[in-house]
Amino acid sequence: MWLARLLVICIFLTTPAHSGTLYRGVISANSLNVRGSPSTLGETLGALKKGDAVVFSPVSKEWAMIYYNGRLGYISTQYVTPTGLIAADENEEACEVDYGNTSLRAEVTDFKCREGLFVDSGYERCDIEVNVNLQSSCSGDGNANVYCEATLNYRDTEDFLDQRGRADTSEPLYISAGSAWTQFEIRWKPSFQFNPIVSVRLKDVSCQLETVSGY
Repeated sequence: MWLARLLVICIFLTTPAHSGTLYRGVISANSLNVRGSPSTLGETLGALKKGDAVVFSPVSKEWAMIYYNGRLGYISTQYVTPTGLIAADENEEACEVDYGNTSLRAEVTDFKCREGLFVDSGYERCDIEVNVNLQSSCSGDGNANVYCEATLNYRDTEDFLDQRGRADTSEPLYISAGSAWTQFEIRWKPSFQFNPIVSVRLKDVSCQLETVSGY
């Protein structure tokens, strides 16, 4: 019996509340440490990868502040390529977060299936972990609801069949300064099978905005 397993490491950022000017940027280093203080001696909170989008506020020539996994962090400005300026006060007056200026990105970070308690009983469920990143061209605050749907292919002793599982966030997603991040799990359980399920493959995960509103 084999198990398809997918592991993609990805980090998404929400934006810090900040009264000054913020910038959007893209990480240029293959791996960039996020520090707990603006120093190479600061605690390592994690790492960003090349191509990750960030919203940052420079605190010195060498360091910029970001909001990372629920806390403040700092990254080297040497490895961030600015892509735009966010004039927070102006943008909040000019536009409000809504469907027209909001985009959604999702990636699977883990996929695992669990076998039943009895010998040769086959797989009884699969869990798919999904990271979701929301970005708006407006820098206002708001709420959103996101749902994700997974499609899996499974095989018993006959052949492959498609089975769909659906899950959505149980609470509204809070948008801070035009950005938001969340992680949740889609749990799939097969319908009744006469034959044990011997393999499962994750075919697709799609995520969409159900509602989004600014305030």
